[in-house]
Amino acid sequence: MDVPPLLIFSLFFFFLISPPCLIHAQQPYVGKATTACGTTGNSNTVVGYTCNGLNTACQAYITFRSQSPYNTVSSVSQLLNSDPSRVSRINSVPDYSSIIDTDELVVVPVKCSCSGGRYYQSNTHYVVQQDDTYFSIANNTFQGLSTCQALQAQNSAPATSLSIGTSVPLRCACPTKNRSDNGVKYLLCYFVTRNRDVSDISTIFGVDYRSTPEANELFIGCKEENMLHKWVRALANLV
Repeated sequence: MDVPPLLIFSLFFFFLISPPCLIHAQQPYVGKATTACGTTGNSNTVVGYTCNGLNTACQAYITFRSQSPYNTVSSVSQLLNSDPSRVSRINSVPDYSSIIDTDELVVVPVKCSCSGGRYYQSNTHYVVQQDDTYFSIANNTFQGLSTCQALQAQNSAPATSLSIGTSVPLRCACPTKNRSDNGVKYLLCYFVTRNRDVSDISTIFGVDYRSTPEANELFIGCKEENMLHKWVRALANLV
């Protein structure tokens, strides 16, 4: 994949770490909680990223893998409540209705804000389809950009009685003061697929593999899991 010039950046990821290793990063790692709908603990992780940034609202970026019926600039923009003209420009797809190849990475700009003074999110609405569940909406339709817990908290409806127009909080974040002081302007929430490892993703974005642990502020000697967990969302610095 050719990454647009705007999106050449220094990455930092929240990935699986072997205990007792510690992480000192901008936000806690979500891990497998995204697919565990019964999990209620560690809500700072499963509901959203904590409002700990320099600003309560900011421009942020999320990624989405093209999949039918969300495989055009228009359909992806509508699903994620983004400006199609910006999605078109960032991804170099001039025709809003042109089919984007299946599984192609689409970078989407969103307005990220602090909801209720607790979690960062970008809001969109989704028309519930037959047989949809919170799990399928969060992990299949929105590819881990939301979680079962976040959907339940936002809609106050049981999983067996979903509203036709469900409000979906999309995961995003704003840079902390420390990140801003280091030149970071935006954060991108990246969708990990097929158990990619850190080296793979660093290569995609043209980033030195050795800089990834440094950007995560990992202690020297921490042992990384080689493969990243599917459906995990990872934050990246845009400088």
